[in-house]
Amino acid sequence: MKKFQIKRYLKRFAVIIVLFAVLGTAVFYRYESGRQSYSATAVISYTNEDAKEGLAPDLSEIDVKEISSAKVVDMVFQELGLSYTDYYVGNLRSRIQIDPVTSTQSELIEESLNKEGEEYTRKPTEYVITFTANHDEGEEFARDFLNTLVAQYTLYYSENHVSQSASGNNLSEIYTKNYDYIEMMEKIDEVTKTTMESISGRAAADEQFRSVESGYSFYDLYYRFDLIRKNVLSDIFAEILNKKITKDQDILLSKYNNRISEYGLENIKNNDESEEIWNIIESYVNMMKESDNTNITYEYILDEVYDTYNNSDSQDTENTDKSSTADIDRTVEYDQLIYDYVEDRTSYEYAVIDTAYCTYINSLFSGEVASDEESQLYIQERIQSLVEELNELYSLLAVTNAEYNSYLGAKNINILSSVGVQENINLKFYMLVAFIALLLAASIAAIIFGRTGDIVDYYMNMDRHLGIPNRAKCDSFLEDKEKHILPVDYYCGVIRVANLGSLNEQYGRAEGDKILKYFADLAQEIFLMGDDSFVGYNGSGIFMIMGRCGNKDVLNQKKTFFELAVIEKNKEQKAEILYQIGTAVAGEEKIFDIRKLNSRAFTSVGKEVYGSVQKKEEANG
Repeated sequence: MKKFQIKRYLKRFAVIIVLFAVLGTAVFYRYESGRQSYSATAVISYTNEDAKEGLAPDLSEIDVKEISSAKVVDMVFQELGLSYTDYYVGNLRSRIQIDPVTSTQSELIEESLNKEGEEYTRKPTEYVITFTANHDEGEEFARDFLNTLVAQYTLYYSENHVSQSASGNNLSEIYTKNYDYIEMMEKIDEVTKTTMESISGRAAADEQFRSVESGYSFYDLYYRFDLIRKNVLSDIFAEILNKKITKDQDILLSKYNNRISEYGLENIKNNDESEEIWNIIESYVNMMKESDNTNITYEYILDEVYDTYNNSDSQDTENTDKSSTADIDRTVEYDQLIYDYVEDRTSYEYAVIDTAYCTYINSLFSGEVASDEESQLYIQERIQSLVEELNELYSLLAVTNAEYNSYLGAKNINILSSVGVQENINLKFYMLVAFIALLLAASIAAIIFGRTGDIVDYYMNMDRHLGIPNRAKCDSFLEDKEKHILPVDYYCGVIRVANLGSLNEQYGRAEGDKILKYFADLAQEIFLMGDDSFVGYNGSGIFMIMGRCGNKDVLNQKKTFFELAVIEKNKEQKAEILYQIGTAVAGEEKIFDIRKLNSRAFTSVGKEVYGSVQKKEEANG
């Protein structure tokens, strides 16, 4: 069954939900009576050097709407420990009001200039922030919420417009993903390097800052990270390479072969684009050299270059809109061409370097490797120790950075008055409450209705045991697809559990169902490659796979990953699973009809079976 995703249902019925809420609020307005409410008020001032020009320290325009943004209000929720079931974020955001504080003199100047036809825009540096709490929430809630809102906005402003946020610690994913040891070290090195670059910028920005809580400056943290990276990390890296320690040699080589293929495809694209750009640049240079008339302007030459280029393109492209290039600033386009060319060539060269690295790893691990339990246990302990040491540093960095951001925020935003609270009656507020309540009711109804549709779809089109589309859904998918011409890289595949009958007889139907479930999960993990891909169960131990593969090499690699996974599974259990597989790619077969391509995939299933551990070991020698 599809996951319970509230946003999906709300998006589907958004128009109906909004219309229901608007009409309901209009009816409710006639019967609404006022109730007491509380307004808390505070005044803040932006004090950085460019604030009078309406600019933040990072030279971006000051946007006071950030005070009531979802991010800041969510920070308030976390700080006050508010429950999302008791308080609705959108409702609280709607009660926050920000008004500029302007002098009478500024208003008179603006009014006078506007009368004379001159545009004058005030850019105040002081703002009044008001938060309104309802009768049930009370006066203290209004005061606490606004106090916390101002404090959290100061921190947010500092992180986004003054300082940089703390570098994320992504080291945990090296254990959650199926990385080999060399890949784990690559990831650790990448994360550490990124962190050091971030710390270096903050250290240069404020050399005197030192956290009271952690006792560290950013320079101290930078040198600690640098020491670990140069010594411990590089030592483990070298040990893995020297001793050729790996979890699984075949999978490791397959991964790096796949990376090499991806770099190759990327470089074909980058090379084609850079050659195309270079042709335009050469045309411009040649016309400048061949022109003897010094009065010819660059606009004329660039127009001729682009017209020639566009005309040559139009011979191969139908319905070219020539008029769309008439008013283009050619100098801007030419500069952009240079930037694009440099970017494409840079990407190309980086990919060449990465390809060479992957080729080196492949050559290094192609021979005899160390995959014994003792070697793996040793390197695992070293990596774990390294990660623990880095995690301690990240904790210190988080504390130091949080204190630094608070310090910067206080330097750039001053609170000119303490929070005051007054009672008032606000009819508009209660209209908004009614609107939100009706909006929530309509949303809940939409969620129930949408979820009911999911349940019906689940029971009609899903195999409840395997958790993938059943035969009826497979037929429905083919019917939808046969209305369209397939792209050249679209493929159909068939996976058949060859010995399902014998396994059922020998170990029972329950064991056979477990095998089918394993194949269903594995096929989804490997062959689902986008929204247009499909994995379904056609019955009798047959799985259907369809989707876009990019090219046949990528598809073959995924078939190899599938076989390796099954072989590893067979090593762990007494019942050996054997399967047959057949695939057909539209471009290779010259078949662009889904049903014909699917039939070709079925006929391509030969007698050869895969998954045998013994056969694989004999093949490897």
